[in-house]
Amino acid sequence: MEKIIVLFFTLIIGFQAFSQKYTLEAKRGVLPGNYNYWVCTPPDYIVKDTLQKDSLKTDSLKKYPLVVFLHGASLCGRDLYRVRRYGCLNAIQVGRDINAVIIAPQNPGGAWNPKKISDIMDWTKDNYNVDTNRVYVLGMSLGGYGTIDFCAVYPEKVAAALALCGGSSGQGEISNLGKLPLWIIHGTADRRVGVNCSKTIVSELEAAGQDSLLMYTWLKGGSHSALAKLFYMEKTYDWLFSHSLTDSVRHVNRDFSFEMSDLPHAYENLSRGYNRISVIDSLPPEKRQYIVDCPDCEIWVVKQGDVLVNIARATHTTVDNICRLNGISRTSMLRIGQKLRIRAK
Repeated sequence: MEKIIVLFFTLIIGFQAFSQKYTLEAKRGVLPGNYNYWVCTPPDYIVKDTLQKDSLKTDSLKKYPLVVFLHGASLCGRDLYRVRRYGCLNAIQVGRDINAVIIAPQNPGGAWNPKKISDIMDWTKDNYNVDTNRVYVLGMSLGGYGTIDFCAVYPEKVAAALALCGGSSGQGEISNLGKLPLWIIHGTADRRVGVNCSKTIVSELEAAGQDSLLMYTWLKGGSHSALAKLFYMEKTYDWLFSHSLTDSVRHVNRDFSFEMSDLPHAYENLSRGYNRISVIDSLPPEKRQYIVDCPDCEIWVVKQGDVLVNIARATHTTVDNICRLNGISRTSMLRIGQKLRIRAK
């Protein structure tokens, strides 16, 4: 009897964990002239409106860190669903739990505009339960440039920032980067954005004596695309969340490090299968580019040498179906250890 009771409660707990969903809401035209963007909230997030705007109850709500993800040039455009192809939103999709409110704008093209990002950030602070002392910015490639530029213009708004394979487009003062915990990471074998783009920033901060809050890592042999794996690693977010604007003395947490040997393990310790995501979008369904919520799908873990055609043959499905279920294209680069949803069981 005891075993039956234990099994019953185990199933209940498992069902509750399985039934938890992140909510992903598309924001289109909310701020005139600004970017469209996603807002992602964690499973236990309580919407302010559900409390009927009771100020006392609203003030007592749990407040979450706010993470701003800036994508690279390959995701630019006006198809907001492209922003889910890699980075923070995709990390959640494949099982990385990030207990924060995440905003992910889409840049239609060109350099990121710090003022527009700031306006979206302020709008989110006004409309969501976020801790304004725990705001973090991270981005890669064009998004790495955007991270540096934003922090150079608004250092007082950011608790910590992570810039991957980026540089500076000259917006803001480089010296301002010395006012916040900043970690710059670049691969030495990056052929799209040379490592010197990051090294120049480091050199300027060191020469000005503004490097006390600076960390930098040059990943030997790291290519441009390899650094995308950092978005899927738990310690990326642990490092960011270890900083706050309320720290009595601003400091940078140097207890963390990244090595090339870490990258093959980027997809370890993910939640079993995929996180469930509830998508809210005013765009008519026929005009959306779906990344399907499919908890009953089979999971294929990408191995060395895998390509979409061979995976489709082995699982008796089509390449187009794999792309549809995973929000990727036929030309997407597969990563060893990446989990792909295949046809439903």
